[in-house]
Amino acid sequence: SVAITGLILSFLREKITWGTIPVFVVSFIGVLVLSGVTPSGVIPEGYTLTRVAGNFIFLASMLCESIFSTSGRHLVQRYEPLLVVAWMHAFGFLTNLVVNFPALGEVSFSAQAGSSWLAVLYLGLAASAMGYGFWYVILEKNSLSSMALSLFLQPVLGALFGFLLFKEAVSRSTLVGALLIVVPLFVWVLS
Repeated sequence: SVAITGLILSFLREKITWGTIPVFVVSFIGVLVLSGVTPSGVIPEGYTLTRVAGNFIFLASMLCESIFSTSGRHLVQRYEPLLVVAWMHAFGFLTNLVVNFPALGEVSFSAQAGSSWLAVLYLGLAASAMGYGFWYVILEKNSLSSMALSLFLQPVLGALFGFLLFKEAVSRSTLVGALLIVVPLFVWVLS
Protein backbone atom coordinates (compact mmCIF):
# COMPACT_ATOMS: atom_id res chain seq x y z
CA SER A 1 0.00 0.00 0.00
CA VAL A 2 2.82 2.40 0.89
CA ALA A 3 4.73 1.56 -2.31
CA ILE A 4 1.62 1.93 -4.47
CA THR A 5 0.80 5.23 -2.77
CA GLY A 6 4.33 6.39 -3.59
CA LEU A 7 3.93 5.43 -7.25
CA ILE A 8 0.56 7.17 -7.49
CA LEU A 9 1.90 10.26 -5.72
CA SER A 10 4.83 10.49 -8.13
CA PHE A 11 2.55 9.89 -11.15
CA LEU A 12 0.26 12.74 -10.04
CA ARG A 13 3.29 14.91 -9.18
CA GLU A 14 2.55 14.93 -5.44
CA LYS A 15 5.59 15.75 -3.39
CA ILE A 16 6.66 13.49 -0.55
CA THR A 17 8.85 15.35 1.92
CA TRP A 18 11.89 13.68 3.43
CA GLY A 19 10.44 14.24 6.90
CA THR A 20 7.37 12.13 6.17
CA ILE A 21 9.21 9.10 4.77
CA PRO A 22 10.48 7.77 8.14
CA VAL A 23 7.03 8.35 9.66
CA PHE A 24 5.45 6.37 6.81
CA VAL A 25 7.89 3.50 7.18
CA VAL A 26 7.77 3.21 10.99
CA SER A 27 3.98 3.64 11.09
CA PHE A 28 3.52 0.99 8.38
CA ILE A 29 5.67 -1.41 10.41
CA GLY A 30 3.48 -0.50 13.39
CA VAL A 31 0.36 -1.47 11.41
CA LEU A 32 1.93 -4.83 10.59
CA VAL A 33 2.92 -5.44 14.22
CA LEU A 34 -0.48 -4.32 15.53
CA SER A 35 -2.13 -6.65 13.02
CA GLY A 36 -0.07 -9.59 14.23
CA VAL A 37 1.88 -10.04 11.00
CA THR A 38 5.15 -11.83 11.74
CA PRO A 39 8.28 -11.92 9.57
CA SER A 40 7.89 -15.70 9.23
CA GLY A 41 4.29 -15.39 8.04
CA VAL A 42 3.12 -17.73 10.83
CA ILE A 43 -0.22 -16.78 12.35
CA PRO A 44 0.29 -16.19 16.09
CA GLU A 45 -1.57 -18.39 18.53
CA GLY A 46 -5.00 -17.06 19.41
CA TYR A 47 -5.49 -15.33 16.06
CA THR A 48 -8.44 -16.54 14.07
CA LEU A 49 -8.68 -16.69 10.30
CA THR A 50 -11.37 -14.03 10.60
CA ARG A 51 -8.85 -11.61 12.12
CA VAL A 52 -6.31 -12.42 9.42
CA ALA A 53 -8.99 -11.86 6.76
CA GLY A 54 -9.86 -8.57 8.47
CA ASN A 55 -6.22 -7.49 8.25
CA PHE A 56 -6.16 -8.20 4.52
CA ILE A 57 -9.43 -6.32 4.06
CA PHE A 58 -7.92 -3.38 5.96
CA LEU A 59 -4.80 -3.38 3.76
CA ALA A 60 -6.98 -3.57 0.64
CA SER A 61 -9.06 -0.66 1.94
CA MET A 62 -5.87 1.34 2.48
CA LEU A 63 -4.88 0.65 -1.13
CA CYS A 64 -8.30 1.86 -2.30
CA GLU A 65 -8.03 4.88 0.01
CA SER A 66 -4.65 5.70 -1.52
CA ILE A 67 -6.06 5.60 -5.03
CA PHE A 68 -9.21 7.52 -4.02
CA SER A 69 -7.28 10.26 -2.22
CA THR A 70 -4.56 10.73 -4.82
CA SER A 71 -7.03 10.94 -7.68
CA GLY A 72 -9.30 13.15 -5.57
CA ARG A 73 -6.43 15.48 -4.68
CA HIS A 74 -5.78 15.96 -8.36
CA LEU A 75 -9.47 16.77 -8.96
CA VAL A 76 -9.90 19.22 -6.04
CA GLN A 77 -7.14 21.33 -7.53
CA ARG A 78 -9.46 21.95 -10.52
CA TYR A 79 -12.99 21.71 -9.10
CA GLU A 80 -14.84 22.47 -5.86
CA PRO A 81 -14.10 19.75 -3.25
CA LEU A 82 -17.75 19.10 -2.39
CA LEU A 83 -18.63 18.76 -6.08
CA VAL A 84 -15.84 16.16 -6.43
CA VAL A 85 -17.19 14.24 -3.43
CA ALA A 86 -20.75 14.39 -4.79
CA TRP A 87 -19.66 12.97 -8.17
CA MET A 88 -17.52 10.27 -6.53
CA HIS A 89 -20.44 9.17 -4.36
CA ALA A 90 -22.87 9.23 -7.28
CA PHE A 91 -20.48 7.10 -9.34
CA GLY A 92 -19.97 4.72 -6.39
CA PHE A 93 -23.73 4.42 -5.85
CA LEU A 94 -24.39 3.66 -9.52
CA THR A 95 -21.54 1.12 -9.64
CA ASN A 96 -22.87 -0.66 -6.55
CA LEU A 97 -26.38 -0.58 -7.99
CA VAL A 98 -25.21 -2.28 -11.20
CA VAL A 99 -23.05 -4.85 -9.39
CA ASN A 100 -25.67 -5.70 -6.75
CA PHE A 101 -28.77 -5.38 -8.93
CA PRO A 102 -29.45 -9.15 -9.03
CA ALA A 103 -29.49 -9.33 -5.22
CA LEU A 104 -31.97 -6.47 -4.83
CA GLY A 105 -34.89 -8.74 -5.73
CA GLU A 106 -33.99 -11.07 -2.86
CA VAL A 107 -34.20 -8.38 -0.18
CA SER A 108 -37.41 -7.37 1.54
CA PHE A 109 -36.74 -3.70 2.23
CA SER A 110 -39.91 -3.26 4.29
CA ALA A 111 -38.83 -6.09 6.62
CA GLN A 112 -35.60 -4.33 7.60
CA ALA A 113 -35.44 -2.97 11.13
CA GLY A 114 -35.38 0.76 11.77
CA SER A 115 -31.90 0.40 13.24
CA SER A 116 -30.71 -1.03 9.91
CA TRP A 117 -31.98 2.02 8.05
CA LEU A 118 -30.37 4.32 10.64
CA ALA A 119 -27.07 2.48 10.15
CA VAL A 120 -27.34 2.93 6.37
CA LEU A 121 -28.08 6.65 6.79
CA TYR A 122 -25.20 7.08 9.24
CA LEU A 123 -22.73 5.26 6.98
CA GLY A 124 -23.92 7.10 3.88
CA LEU A 125 -24.22 10.60 5.28
CA ALA A 126 -21.93 10.93 8.30
CA ALA A 127 -19.16 8.41 7.69
CA SER A 128 -18.99 8.73 3.95
CA ALA A 129 -20.37 12.02 2.60
CA MET A 130 -19.38 14.24 5.56
CA GLY A 131 -16.12 12.40 6.20
CA TYR A 132 -14.93 12.65 2.62
CA GLY A 133 -16.35 16.16 2.33
CA PHE A 134 -14.17 17.36 5.20
CA TRP A 135 -11.23 15.29 3.94
CA TYR A 136 -11.31 16.90 0.47
CA VAL A 137 -11.91 20.43 1.76
CA ILE A 138 -8.79 20.05 3.90
CA LEU A 139 -6.94 18.21 1.12
CA GLU A 140 -7.46 21.15 -1.25
CA LYS A 141 -5.09 23.26 0.86
CA ASN A 142 -2.68 20.64 2.28
CA SER A 143 -0.30 18.07 0.87
CA LEU A 144 -1.58 14.53 0.51
CA SER A 145 1.62 13.04 1.90
CA SER A 146 1.15 14.84 5.21
CA MET A 147 -2.57 14.13 5.41
CA ALA A 148 -2.08 10.46 4.54
CA LEU A 149 -0.17 10.01 7.78
CA SER A 150 -3.43 10.43 9.69
CA LEU A 151 -4.74 7.23 8.06
CA PHE A 152 -2.32 5.23 10.19
CA LEU A 153 -4.44 6.11 13.21
CA GLN A 154 -7.32 3.96 11.90
CA PRO A 155 -6.00 0.61 13.17
CA VAL A 156 -5.03 2.18 16.52
CA LEU A 157 -8.52 3.62 16.98
CA GLY A 158 -10.04 0.34 15.76
CA ALA A 159 -8.10 -1.60 18.39
CA LEU A 160 -9.02 0.96 21.07
CA PHE A 161 -12.73 0.88 20.22
CA GLY A 162 -12.62 -2.92 19.94
CA PHE A 163 -11.25 -3.03 23.49
CA LEU A 164 -13.64 -0.42 24.91
CA LEU A 165 -16.83 -1.51 23.16
CA PHE A 166 -16.39 -5.23 22.58
CA LYS A 167 -13.88 -6.18 25.28
CA GLU A 168 -11.43 -7.48 22.67
CA ALA A 169 -8.12 -8.65 24.09
CA VAL A 170 -5.14 -6.32 23.77
CA SER A 171 -1.92 -8.20 23.16
CA ARG A 172 1.65 -7.04 23.47
CA SER A 173 1.87 -6.78 19.67
CA THR A 174 -1.22 -4.54 19.69
CA LEU A 175 0.44 -2.17 22.16
CA VAL A 176 3.85 -2.23 20.43
CA GLY A 177 2.24 -1.67 17.03
CA ALA A 178 0.14 1.20 18.39
CA LEU A 179 3.26 2.83 19.86
CA LEU A 180 5.12 2.41 16.56
CA ILE A 181 2.27 4.28 14.89
CA VAL A 182 1.47 6.98 17.46
CA VAL A 183 5.00 8.01 18.56
CA PRO A 184 6.34 8.89 15.07
CA LEU A 185 3.11 10.71 14.26
CA PHE A 186 3.30 12.66 17.52
CA VAL A 187 6.96 13.58 16.90
CA TRP A 188 6.17 14.57 13.31
CA VAL A 189 3.24 16.79 14.39
CA LEU A 190 5.40 18.49 17.03
CA SER A 191 8.16 19.16 14.52
